[in-house]
Amino acid sequence: RRRLNIKNCIKFILVIGIFIYIGYYVFNIPISHIEITGTNRLKDSEIIRVADLVNNPPIFQVLSIDIENKIERLALVEEVKVKKSLTGVLTLKIKEAKILFLKKSTGKIVVDSGKEIDDNNAYLGVPILIGSVPDSNLQDLVKGLTQIDQCVLQSINEIYYEPSKTTDGTIIDETRFKLLMN
Repeated sequence: RRRLNIKNCIKFILVIGIFIYIGYYVFNIPISHIEITGTNRLKDSEIIRVADLVNNPPIFQVLSIDIENKIERLALVEEVKVKKSLTGVLTLKIKEAKILFLKKSTGKIVVDSGKEIDDNNAYLGVPILIGSVPDSNLQDLVKGLTQIDQCVLQSINEIYYEPSKTTDGTIIDETRFKLLMN
């Protein structure tokens, strides 16, 4: 018969216990710091609230895909990447849509993708598009404004659609917009 070696059994149980303790400790590390990058218009507190991270839950008990899905529900968010570290730091890299203008006719904000979102009077310094614009010309306006620096875009107050016409009323340039700036 083979005899159980008590020393080896104790060592084995001790090693297993240490691994269980380390696993439990790592699994229950609370979020100690949340780092949010890439946002201009969205507030960090709003992002943390929407992602259900207010009470600093354990970092590895919160799924990255759940955080991404919750944050991507925000109207201005285009993409979210979540990174976790063993030190309890949660990093959220957010790609935020660029606000181009407010369509006065619909009361909606137009972003760089051409998508329209509700205006909750939460965005200041947004140019206002006054009047109606044909859809094809609106797409050209969106393409043109996406190339403008954000600082310049914020100094525009109003945008008017004013096609160039000859004296007899013939349209020369139907893609002309008039921008009023500060």
